[in-house]
Amino acid sequence: MDRYIALLAAASMTGCVGAAPAAELGRTEAAIGSAEVIARPCRSDVFYVDVPLARNVPWRDHRVASVTQEAMTAAAMANPGWFCDAVGPCPYTEVEVDAAPLLPERESAGVREDGHLRFYRYRFITPDGGVVPVRPEAQCDVVATLRTELLDAAAALAVPVSADDIYVGRECDATAMGVEDVATPDMLSWHLDRVGLPASLATSPPSDPRVDVAVLDTGVDGAVAAQIGVTSSADFAGGGALHPHGTGMAVLIRQLAPEAALHSIRVLGEGGAGLGGSVARGLDHALFADADSTRPLVVNLSLGWPAELGRPAELAGEASCQTHEDPFGEPVRYMLYVADQLESREVFVSSAAGNQPRPPSPGLFPPSSAVYHDCGADPWPAQPWFAPAWYQQTDSCADGVHSTFRLGIGVGAVDDRDRPSAVSIPGMEPPLVAPGEHVYAAHPSVTSTASPPACGPTTAPATVELPHVFTGTSVSAALVSGAAARAQSAREEPFAADTLARVLYLTGETTCERMNPTSPRHTADGAVVRRLHVGRLDQALSESSCGSLLDRAQEPSDVAIGPDLLRSFAGELEACGLEIVDDEGAPVLSCAEHTSVAWPAAFPAPSDACGPTVVVAGGFVDATCPPAGCAPDPAPFQSLNGGLGPQPHDPPCPDCGLTVYGTTGVLFVDLKPDYEPGTSFSQPILVVVGPMEQTLAFNLQAYEQYFYPGSSQILQLSLLDIPEGFDWSEAKASLLVTVADGNNIPETTVSALRIE
Repeated sequence: MDRYIALLAAASMTGCVGAAPAAELGRTEAAIGSAEVIARPCRSDVFYVDVPLARNVPWRDHRVASVTQEAMTAAAMANPGWFCDAVGPCPYTEVEVDAAPLLPERESAGVREDGHLRFYRYRFITPDGGVVPVRPEAQCDVVATLRTELLDAAAALAVPVSADDIYVGRECDATAMGVEDVATPDMLSWHLDRVGLPASLATSPPSDPRVDVAVLDTGVDGAVAAQIGVTSSADFAGGGALHPHGTGMAVLIRQLAPEAALHSIRVLGEGGAGLGGSVARGLDHALFADADSTRPLVVNLSLGWPAELGRPAELAGEASCQTHEDPFGEPVRYMLYVADQLESREVFVSSAAGNQPRPPSPGLFPPSSAVYHDCGADPWPAQPWFAPAWYQQTDSCADGVHSTFRLGIGVGAVDDRDRPSAVSIPGMEPPLVAPGEHVYAAHPSVTSTASPPACGPTTAPATVELPHVFTGTSVSAALVSGAAARAQSAREEPFAADTLARVLYLTGETTCERMNPTSPRHTADGAVVRRLHVGRLDQALSESSCGSLLDRAQEPSDVAIGPDLLRSFAGELEACGLEIVDDEGAPVLSCAEHTSVAWPAAFPAPSDACGPTVVVAGGFVDATCPPAGCAPDPAPFQSLNGGLGPQPHDPPCPDCGLTVYGTTGVLFVDLKPDYEPGTSFSQPILVVVGPMEQTLAFNLQAYEQYFYPGSSQILQLSLLDIPEGFDWSEAKASLLVTVADGNNIPETTVSALRIE
């Protein structure tokens, strides 16, 4: 029982009722493979060599990479076991290694001038151009060989480089930080009302763009792009059908930024996931290849990856592995640093703070490597944010070298009542939040209908269907990007990035504590949490009484948004008409809880959902969805990381709640009715996660008879063994249910619950 809950709830169990079914325990262990860590869940076909941001590039040309490429080709030919097991002949007898620089060379790029020498990607290529993946058992050997050959090549070329000057490991994926569903009229415009804008916003191309917005995402559908005015498009994800996420984010940005030029930069593929290196290339394109470099630029990153990937990690193989993987994400960190240092234009980065309906499995990420020269004091928080939102505070380090950069602003999500979204990371709410649950992305002129793709490779992107509803910090980041572009468009002289962040925060509205609707909510470091409010932003930008507020916001500061920012701006906020100040000179931060939007009792299934979601190694894996009559294709590897957000897909209990009275819980369960005949729900588990990684897990098998499609029940639960002092105001709850339809592998789905 303990092991089962640890695997599914990803934390030590402090209390449970009943016992886990043996069949479910066996199925879960089979899906996960083993609780023993093998390696972090990254690519098997791309390996990286990075120079950390805190280091100067040790070589001045590509010779080291070229020599290493030749040595790795020889090693690949001598080690067919890297690609094949010992059974039968190995077809990979002629394998070459391709070592390609990740970033192009940029002339006269200032701080960016050495980027083409910092990052290389190594792939194993067959004579016909195919990419060969490395077997899991051999990945340690490949990383160790690559590290050794790189250092040998540097020594042979008299390049002074040590192991601490480079990062080596397997390339990982970034994922879209949003969950899609089908729209209903009740969701049409609540997000606009909440940020102080009318529902009838124009979503047409701008007549005179004054700011650029780079939307790094899954790409924008062509029909929608023409309607909302997408100025340019670029694809670094390799083509294929478009995931709707990027289209939705672009529509939301256009709603708030009518005078912005939108640029669609596709860095995520069909499943909403893509290489971290593709994100870096997209950032490079946004900074140096798109639009007018004299205009301010807003970069929207509604994507991310677990911060655990930024730590050095053990890498196990058949035998004891004598090497490790270095931190992942350095190219993205580098490009964000370049954006921060760029003198030719003002760049503001809005990044999703991450979705996590429940913690990841403890077996999903290996511990930090003991052989790695760490940064001294651990720079990662106990409950890490998702990257790159955390890059505003994360170190880039090697061999004890520290370099801290504020490279953007992380944006959190709130629901219709201004409470932290059910999919947000517990205990990690940032100071600036925006609507992020059941947000409707639509366009009055676009009602595209997705047509089923043909069998075989996709030759043209499928049409993205509108409208769509999205949930997650993706939406919040997009709304903040739109507001940032709106502010820059209203200025003769654009704001600097930190100034703009302060203005967005100061003009926001105060959010309330969950259990005390008259008391402001605070972040872990004591800052008041403020929700974006574009109406108040427009007021500050247009009224002369707000001039002192904007002037003071431009004064240099060590942090963009600190715990004392609101109090220090009390006088300016009062003069602007945004806050009332008490006799002691402090702002009177009143807040009022909003009335819930009337969501439907059950959502219809998404039109493009055609396969089950299964649990593998603690993450969610979207099964491939072949067209009718077509043979299923193997799932792309990145789908293994597609849920590392992690993000729920099509939850069966979309708007259910838990009310707690002491040790008694009242669980409202309203399950979706639209499942195939014969579908069953079984093995329900209630997981409650509090602050400080406190986790309660309650097996609800005794109530299993009440779990079936279309069921609407109120269940009274006995919540025993709750730790003394458990903080329900910061708790999050999820309902885990196994769904079986008789034709597919049973899926364990997660429904985030409202806590009343």
